[in-house]
Amino acid sequence: MPISVLANRCPHCGSVVGRPRKETEVLTVKDLGGESKAQHIVSGNVREAMEAFISEQQALNQAKMLEEEEKKTRSLLRKKKPEENSEPHSSDPILGDTLSPFRSTSMSKHKKRSPNAEYARKAFLAAALLAVLVLSGFLLNVAVNAYQARKNTNIQAPIDYPNRAMELLSAGHHVQALEEAIKAAKFNDTVENRAILEKVREVILEQVAASLTKTPFTMQDLNTASELISQAILVDGDPRIAQMRDKVNRELDFHKFILTKVDESQKKATFKLNNPAFTQTEQTVSEGEFLQERFLVKKIGPNFVRLEDSQVLSSAGSPRSLIARLMTQVAGS
Repeated sequence: MPISVLANRCPHCGSVVGRPRKETEVLTVKDLGGESKAQHIVSGNVREAMEAFISEQQALNQAKMLEEEEKKTRSLLRKKKPEENSEPHSSDPILGDTLSPFRSTSMSKHKKRSPNAEYARKAFLAAALLAVLVLSGFLLNVAVNAYQARKNTNIQAPIDYPNRAMELLSAGHHVQALEEAIKAAKFNDTVENRAILEKVREVILEQVAASLTKTPFTMQDLNTASELISQAILVDGDPRIAQMRDKVNRELDFHKFILTKVDESQKKATFKLNNPAFTQTEQTVSEGEFLQERFLVKKIGPNFVRLEDSQVLSSAGSPRSLIARLMTQVAGS
């Protein structure tokens, strides 16, 4: 009875059984679908055609080689013929037309120039040089004339600008007069306009100086002088105006002191200073002493101090008198 392929024992008798055996199959080329080896024999007609083609190609190659050699030979012959024709022949009566080994080929190539040709060449060079010089002079003259014409066109004619500086100065408008004088001098830098400008400057400087030394003294005059010179320096940078501005500033610093305390019994007075020329901001003085090394203390009262300015003299030749009251600005007396 048949049993399972995977069984190890027979289910009927119990004997040990193994797996079924299968014989090894040997397959041939024919079994796998291949063909057996066979020899292919080339036809005689085909062989003859191939041999004829090969012989024909060899003949063509030989013909081409012969043709190329002939071309090379002809080209060499062409190159040799001009060289043979160019070789010089002897004109010696003894040697005749035979080649002379003693003749220089370089001498035969260069012909000797005649004196007339040399003279003509020199004359031509001289004429050409003369023509170049004449043309250069002409071009230079044209360039100079063009430059002069352009320069003349660039020069502007003076503008007729009416100078109203003296008119404004007479009306008391000092800064406007200074501006007008400067503007007129820029338009027409003439001697007259320069003289007007100098006149306006002198008037301004004189007025400022007069305000500084005016008697009796007032802070209003000092402030007016400071305002005028400050406006003038913005318009005109003349060194004299700059020096006057510095002088006005120093005068302002000296006159900005204020009387803060008075001791009538001790005859002493204390002042608050606002002068950057001194390090101290407060100074106490007695009668006969100098305030800020300039103002002489003449008298100390209950609420005032009388001083004299040693650097400013009145019309009579005496020092200008000042009076300082408690917590007020200095004034003239």
